[in-house]
Amino acid sequence: MDNTNENKLDDLQNELLRLYGILADFCDKKKIRYYGCGGTALGAIRHDGFIPWDDDMDIAIPRKDYEILISEESNKLFDKGISAKFDKELLFSRFMDTTVRCSRGDSEWNELFPYLYIDVFPIDGTPNNGLLRMIHFYRIMFIFTVLKLKRIKYLQKIEYMKNRRHRPFIERVVIKYGHLISPIIDRLDEDKLVKKYNKLCCKYDYDNSKVVCVYSGRYRKREMISKEMIGKGKMHQFSGCEIPIYEKAEEYVKQIYGQNYMELPPISDREKHGDVEIIR
Repeated sequence: MDNTNENKLDDLQNELLRLYGILADFCDKKKIRYYGCGGTALGAIRHDGFIPWDDDMDIAIPRKDYEILISEESNKLFDKGISAKFDKELLFSRFMDTTVRCSRGDSEWNELFPYLYIDVFPIDGTPNNGLLRMIHFYRIMFIFTVLKLKRIKYLQKIEYMKNRRHRPFIERVVIKYGHLISPIIDRLDEDKLVKKYNKLCCKYDYDNSKVVCVYSGRYRKREMISKEMIGKGKMHQFSGCEIPIYEKAEEYVKQIYGQNYMELPPISDREKHGDVEIIR
């Protein structure tokens, strides 16, 4: 990474930390449980901060608390330009600052997401019976896949989405050939599908479940973890501040990223959302 790109990334990461501070302050005041997850958790464990090439932050919140954060009442309390809203295209939410514009390199991606944001994922409960849990999971994944097929043209256009190396094989096939069945999928009512998806995700209460899941997370079945792994959470150093992560975060990142999670991946496998920079 040359000095110019490194400075741009530092600028972006500093802005993300500023936005995270706003999110954390609100969650603390409202007693909302929140945890760094995904690449943010890996960055905390492996780097005590951002993964050096990372250009976003991932936060997971138990469903009841998540609904408080994205509610109309909460959004009325945020400063101008700040919002926390569900995105039916993504099937999770974004905590966004529309006063800060970003350029994300790929024109289609940039058109969809022109502002600074933090990804916010709900953590949902699952059936305590193992067989019912798997049935429930695949029902949700079926609707999830249908909804993704409805925006297959976007996925095929956006270079980052096409080339994501760690997508399951079946998803790469769907992205490449999904346009062949998209005329059929397009006839389905998207709003009804999203409503059904969210209803299924919410069916089992987080606090009464032994196993919980971030259904909208990119790692699908690996996102299903013992609630004991989350526990009460713990604070961890992160780029000059502290963030809460899962109590057994090391076990979590091992489940998500594999046994060698402490090793840096080859340069070709270092994922980012294009060349992201803050527009000043």
